[in-house]
Amino acid sequence: MGDPGQRGGAVIEALRQAGQAGLVRHALPFLAALLCAALLAGRVREMNWSEVAASLAATPPERWIIAALFTALSFWAVGRYDAVLHGLLGTGVARRRASAAGMIAIAGSQSIGFGLISGTLLRWRLLPEISIWQAARLTALVGISFLAAWAVVTSVLLTLLPPTPIFRAAGIAGLGLSALALCYSVAAPWFHRPAPPVMAIGALLLFVALDTLAAGLALHLLLPPGTVPLAALLPVFLVAFGAGLVSGAPGGIGPFEVLLLALLPAAPEASLVAGIIAFRAIYYALPACLGLAALLIMRPSAPACAPCHMAAADAALSRAPRAEARLAGHGGAKYLPLETGGATLFRTAHCEIALFDPCGDASADDLLTALSAEARSALRIPAIYKCGGRLAAAARSRGWTVLPIAEEVTVDPAAHDPASPGLRQLRRKLRRADRAGLNVTRAGSVLPAEEMARVAASWAAARGGERGFSVGRYCPDHIARQAVFLARLNGTLVAFATFHVTEAEMALDLMRFESDAPEGCMHALVQAAIEEAASRALPRLSLAGLAPREDRPRRSAASRLAARSLRRGSTGLAQFKASFAPTSRPLYMAAPGPVALSVAGAEILREIHRPPRLQSRAANHAQASPAPLLSSIAKPRMA
Repeated sequence: MGDPGQRGGAVIEALRQAGQAGLVRHALPFLAALLCAALLAGRVREMNWSEVAASLAATPPERWIIAALFTALSFWAVGRYDAVLHGLLGTGVARRRASAAGMIAIAGSQSIGFGLISGTLLRWRLLPEISIWQAARLTALVGISFLAAWAVVTSVLLTLLPPTPIFRAAGIAGLGLSALALCYSVAAPWFHRPAPPVMAIGALLLFVALDTLAAGLALHLLLPPGTVPLAALLPVFLVAFGAGLVSGAPGGIGPFEVLLLALLPAAPEASLVAGIIAFRAIYYALPACLGLAALLIMRPSAPACAPCHMAAADAALSRAPRAEARLAGHGGAKYLPLETGGATLFRTAHCEIALFDPCGDASADDLLTALSAEARSALRIPAIYKCGGRLAAAARSRGWTVLPIAEEVTVDPAAHDPASPGLRQLRRKLRRADRAGLNVTRAGSVLPAEEMARVAASWAAARGGERGFSVGRYCPDHIARQAVFLARLNGTLVAFATFHVTEAEMALDLMRFESDAPEGCMHALVQAAIEEAASRALPRLSLAGLAPREDRPRRSAASRLAARSLRRGSTGLAQFKASFAPTSRPLYMAAPGPVALSVAGAEILREIHRPPRLQSRAANHAQASPAPLLSSIAKPRMA
């Protein structure tokens, strides 16, 4: 193990080296500025400063005003950039406050330097409802993503307006890398790798393009007319602007000037320097002064959050017309509170998807409005999956594309009688289960967790794993909130079924069984659930969804393709559910347009067939405790 004194000395030495590395890293901006000052020293001494002053004095007032307006546009884009990242990180800060804080933070940090530290402190000061860790994470993400987006915008300009052939080659290479990064963003979720939504990438690129091009136009307006053509200035400006950002020097001072003078050798030097001085006054000094004034005047206080309690969520879910809404809090689904109820949402890499129908007293319009706002905040595509006809009609009235994708099959518990003529197959299955000695019981408050885990693991291994998204997966936290029915053979658990329960219905969720379970085992479990639903006077027991019936009219090729893919491999399940002689109604999927519907469909298929690993709080607990019904409630919007 070594001497403790030696180990302590090694730790101290490691800390000392880390401190030295940090000191070197923070000293780099000053070293870069000093190097650039040395490079500029000779030219500064030889410069005719009277010509520079004359160029500054000759700039018409209207050019200063228009340059100031372009500066305002640039900082507006910077603020919106911050708002986009707040939405991606889920801070809950309202867009307007996030934008204002972003503008002030950028105005201050680009003048102070040490962007990560100064930007973090300014955002933390302006937004006290976020922690300093969130502020640091946001500032780092702003810097990294801004440089990535700047590289894309610069590559486009270098390809279209190259100062030299070398720059064109660099631009083309940059666009190639950008295309690979976009492909990664699309493909990464299939391999459970983090990636920003494509809509967010588009928004960030748009705001960076507005920011940098507006800044370039401001500089061009402040140069004396004829100094350099705009087409020649913009690509060089972006390269110099990016070099200044990477250097970390306050305002990019040094690298910015060196590159502009080096890459624009044909421009009159005095005129170019005059324009740079004017640009620094308008683009750096003026916003810094305004930001300082805002910091002194503003008295930031955390806005009150709208109340959102688990009890209210539980009450709304208990009144859900579709009991499957109780998936909220499981497998990535969350509960979104609305003014008059709520909804179950599932966020994928590129979409915000509402599952089923609204719960509580929420209307279809309430859900569509809230879903659109939630998706807009998170820079994702809104979509609805497995909803009923009323919500589908409301979506269609808003111009959304609606697609029938499944059938929900239900049984009326009060009218269900296994002795009726139409249930001959069910009676046969139940008799075989009875002859095999199968014993079906309703589980009590203590679940046989180890036995159930064994059955669930055996079932999943035989089928290559569980599916996800709109169906439950085996998890003690999840089944503890459900009605559970157990099937035993000679005292050994061979199968179980779980059901969501609300005031309106019971809904089948999990069916898990051993390969040697007797014939009719699952029929007996569902029959027991139907009898319990009848004893509770529930009007419905849902057997969940199936592929659309072939006799349903399908107007589009997409509808036919969806129906065919859903029917593939589901014949046995359809026959099982048909043995209960259920009634059926169509279920729909909707999104704002065919392209959005296609993207959402691809996202859903991935989440169904390649779900991420479940995170259970207690993978082996045996007690069905009254723990919180929802482990994931959507954050309320800040005022």
